[in-house]
Amino acid sequence: MFKLFNKNRKNDEAGLDELLKDFELPSFPEAVMQVMSLLRQPESSTREITSLLEMDPGMHARVLKTVNSASFGIATEVTSVQHAIGLLGRSRLEAIIVSIAVLSSMPPVDARGFDAGCFWLTSAQRASLARALSIRLHPTTQAESFTAGLLQDMGVPVLASAQSDTYGDLYARWKQVPDQGLSELEREAFGYDHAQVGARVARVWKLPEFLIDSISSHHDADAEEHVSAAVHLVSSMCDGADDFNRARLIDLCRDRHGLDAETIAGDYETALEHAREFHKLLE
Repeated sequence: MFKLFNKNRKNDEAGLDELLKDFELPSFPEAVMQVMSLLRQPESSTREITSLLEMDPGMHARVLKTVNSASFGIATEVTSVQHAIGLLGRSRLEAIIVSIAVLSSMPPVDARGFDAGCFWLTSAQRASLARALSIRLHPTTQAESFTAGLLQDMGVPVLASAQSDTYGDLYARWKQVPDQGLSELEREAFGYDHAQVGARVARVWKLPEFLIDSISSHHDADAEEHVSAAVHLVSSMCDGADDFNRARLIDLCRDRHGLDAETIAGDYETALEHAREFHKLLE
């Protein structure tokens, strides 16, 4: 079974590479790759990590702004990377750095019908909602849920860039009928969907395994075997469809986890405010 799995993975990757052949995947910043590597090494020192991150002043500043933003929900002001590591731990700091680095590395999308600003604002809302729901369902995974919610659809702008002649119309059609399912439309048109594309890119960038799993599996029927409950709950959200998103989320939270409708409605409105703030930080 393991050999068959590897064979299928290789076949999938070959097909995805063919689908994306006209798209040049941007390189992940070298400093970020090195910081991610150090964060995963228990023997590395906080001073090493801090010094390396400070070599990219823009990234360093964005990390501190993000950690201190209302969208991330840290009550104590974080004044340095050392403080962030002590307060959050290495894996949570890595999740934040990955979020910023991925969004900074994504190229602009020129596909008719695709609104990149609206897409990333909704992604930020997913992130804020995933964090809020994780507090209620699995509170030790707030940072990871935030990042997974933010990046679970990162394959969409990649696919839109690679298939710009046709993808924009497909995406616009989905936004008119979000119940139809974006993945289904993509597989009909291209043989692959944005979850597979995003996971392929995440592997190339050597992103954390939890994030690769969240990207590849967030629309699966049995997703909660691989994806946190909070991240799975926000995966049905559609750009610019607040009424649909709010009603759908309330129903899912009530039916699957017994959460109170009024409480989730409040979380939704707060997350929308935090998402706007986070979106401004990224622009």
